Amino acid sequence: MSLEGWSITDRQKYKLQLDGSIGRGSVKVVPLNNAISLSNKGGIIILYDDQGIKVDGVSYSQLPAKKLGWTITF
Repeated sequence: MSLEGWSITDRQKYKLQLDGSIGRGSVKVVPLNNAISLSNKGGIIILYDDQGIKVDGVSYSQLPAKKLGWTITF
């Protein structure tokens, strides 16, 4: 499935456009850049489809975010 036009946003509504594709049941690693900010104090991430409709969202707490350099799986 193509991810062209899909995006994720953070708590401040900063947007990161996604690209590439993902297969059913697969995992996609999304490298972050300066376009989006995930706080070490916890936050939210929202996934939007290519029509701008919210598809999914997740919140995370301060405890897992405190592990600097670790990957958090959602």
